[in-house]
Amino acid sequence: MQLTPDALKLLGPTFDWNRLALLLGTLALLTLVGRRRDALLDRAALWGLVAGLLSGRLAATLPSWSALQGQDWGLARSVLDLRTGTLSLGWALVAGLLTMLLIARRRAPNLLPGLFGAALIGVAPLLLKSAPTLSTVPGSLPLERYASPGEPATPVIFRDLPGPALVNVWALWCPPCRLEMPVLVNAARRGYPVTLVDSAEPPATVAAYLRSVGFPGAYFRDSGPASAALQVSGLPTTLLVAPDGRILERHFGPLSAAQLQSIFDRNGLQPQGGVK
Repeated sequence: MQLTPDALKLLGPTFDWNRLALLLGTLALLTLVGRRRDALLDRAALWGLVAGLLSGRLAATLPSWSALQGQDWGLARSVLDLRTGTLSLGWALVAGLLTMLLIARRRAPNLLPGLFGAALIGVAPLLLKSAPTLSTVPGSLPLERYASPGEPATPVIFRDLPGPALVNVWALWCPPCRLEMPVLVNAARRGYPVTLVDSAEPPATVAAYLRSVGFPGAYFRDSGPASAALQVSGLPTTLLVAPDGRILERHFGPLSAAQLQSIFDRNGLQPQGGVK
């Protein structure tokens, strides 16, 4: 078992801290309420979880609604596709509790032991989470740059990359990486600074894949130490890096369109040109 700033690594699988907390809290609530064998309380807990999840996802997505306009079902996908994105915990808790109280009504006090137990179990993983110790990307960090298929690699160091940059460490064998790739491609084609760093895979295979999805720029390959230097605990890992190398934000797991746009908006990044 390995505790990292982004996730818990346990015998191979890697669990994002926030999703792990949500999963454990959900299982605890359903188990503790279910032990009472009360159909009404079971229904209240189930619908409370559904309402909380949808409300939390919607609250996290709405700030980037303008970026999703023009995309077919963009808002609905960002809310309903639980493989990506995050949720607003405050709104999720308020909506979930209100829903449970409305359904259970006079028997709502019987829910309190389950809610209290779920809160304790759900918060436990977050207490194990350590703060990232890396605040600045080393300027001398070596990478390999590939401009187009068939061209040889050009050795570069991180300070040679234009900044600010959204650095995404990924791999072809990683299903969540492929899941979020259309979001990154769309952002890059709109002119946002997206830098892809592949995790030591064959350059020709990676180039063919990126060409098939329409990624418009060069890509970079981790020639060895990059993942360790960036404290990457699993793929994909995304970092927003300032021109001076400071890490402004980091995220483990696939990004939704709304979540990526929120990162750009919070840090004042604007698209520069783009590909038509």
